[in-house]
Amino acid sequence: MKKKKFTAAVHLLLLALVGFIPTNQAITTHLLPLPTISRAIAGIDHPSHGKKNHCRISPYPDPIAFQQPDGRSFSAFLLTEGPSAYLETLDGYTILLDPTDGYYRYATRGSKGDLALTGVAVSAIAERIPTEILLLTQILRPHLRYEGARLQELVANDQQKDLTLPVVTGSIFPPAGNQRALLLLIDFPDQPFTYTTADFNNLANQAGYNVNGNSGSFKDYYRDISYGLLVIDTDVSGWYRAANNQSTYGIEDLANRNFSNAIPLVREAVDAAEAAGVDFSQYDGDGDGRVDVVEIIHSGRGAEESGNVADIWSHRWALSSAGLQVTYDGKQVNDYIMQAEKLGATNIANIGVLVHEFGHALGLPDLYDTDGSSSGLGRWCCMAGGTWNNNGRTPAQFSAWCKAQLGWTTPTVLEGTGNITGLNFSDASDEVYRINTPDPDEYFLLENRQKTGWDTNIPGAGLVIYHIDESQNSNANENRPLVDLEQADGNSNNSGDTGDLFPGSTGNTSFSCATVPNSNTYSNFSPTSMCPTLLQ
Repeated sequence: MKKKKFTAAVHLLLLALVGFIPTNQAITTHLLPLPTISRAIAGIDHPSHGKKNHCRISPYPDPIAFQQPDGRSFSAFLLTEGPSAYLETLDGYTILLDPTDGYYRYATRGSKGDLALTGVAVSAIAERIPTEILLLTQILRPHLRYEGARLQELVANDQQKDLTLPVVTGSIFPPAGNQRALLLLIDFPDQPFTYTTADFNNLANQAGYNVNGNSGSFKDYYRDISYGLLVIDTDVSGWYRAANNQSTYGIEDLANRNFSNAIPLVREAVDAAEAAGVDFSQYDGDGDGRVDVVEIIHSGRGAEESGNVADIWSHRWALSSAGLQVTYDGKQVNDYIMQAEKLGATNIANIGVLVHEFGHALGLPDLYDTDGSSSGLGRWCCMAGGTWNNNGRTPAQFSAWCKAQLGWTTPTVLEGTGNITGLNFSDASDEVYRINTPDPDEYFLLENRQKTGWDTNIPGAGLVIYHIDESQNSNANENRPLVDLEQADGNSNNSGDTGDLFPGSTGNTSFSCATVPNSNTYSNFSPTSMCPTLLQ
């Protein structure tokens, strides 16, 4: 889009939140008389920003139950930082799986920055014996991570994966229109499927899908958040049987979260579907000679919520990374997304992971902090931790930035001063405002988020202010992310709470170059004459 010039009138903008309360109502805001409001798409033509993006789902945010070989049980958190995942007890001690006997044991610092096993098996906090307590309180440190040479090795391995994936210059799946998608089901000789093809047809397509408390189907979600612009009918085929047992395709260890083992499984599913008569030519919605994306669901659980290294971590990737792309029915089959059949030991998966991974097929990046040092957009966006809202049953909407990238909303660019009334909540309206800054890469987006519809389980309600920096291609840099949430309470210490949106639990109705948070660019360009007071 053509950038609008940030005039002095805009820098003196006053927006008073008169009577603004977090309810399921339109927000009424007031500015001085506004001579110009223009409509323009916020963002760039290609949502992926040309990023080589091997996209893993964020880990399950709640405690996970584990059982030791002797029957003892305990709970732990699964956390990520950089390329690695870590298991931590509820009080923060890092633990590792001992492959020799299947016990989870406390970790200590190894050589060259590695982690090493102690000889002490993990117990539930209330059941710890004196020697275990002594080890934790006198010897070990909590929150151990790979560092030094070992961390450099892991990062290099992860970056090497990027080199195997072609640059994605836009969505691989059309973001609008009535489209068809293909979902293939595959199980393992030692892990046969539990849920039927009909079950997954319902999860994908059924209007008002509510199994296990889901708030709708995959189709419902995308129809709703796109305001009816994208309607996806999914053809479900399978179950097919893999050639090998489940662990053959698993991540092997949490240090690498290696999903390369899973790529042959995708090819097996594609080959089986071809043999069964699936016509791949039906799934090239943009007519570029390639199947837009193949969705794969495998039996069992995903490593992102089981913590089990024999499982596969749900992700988006491409067959070409292993030289396994293939052409069937005149269409190249390459791009895929993969997730598990179940969430937990028995329940069918909820829709959260599927809608998140499909967001990558539309060209969107992860908006959680992929190096694990912060929460990114947290529970406010499905491309971040909002995947897991209501245990994945009610994933959050996409943020206003995501919707603008996909053409589902056309932000109103504010120029000059004036009145704005009736900023409708985004579950029912595509209304978004954009305010430019002196930096052509930086701008703010404003939307009204309320706890209704797909946003029922977001942490709070009110006016959202996003700080966009298109010089970045992800949220990996917590000090300068692509899409940042200006948190009304000035804190950035969790994945979302009632203090984040304006006015929020702190009653904050001010946002300017002199407030916390502030409206400055990352270069702190804020002389007095260029200090926009966006809220007052």
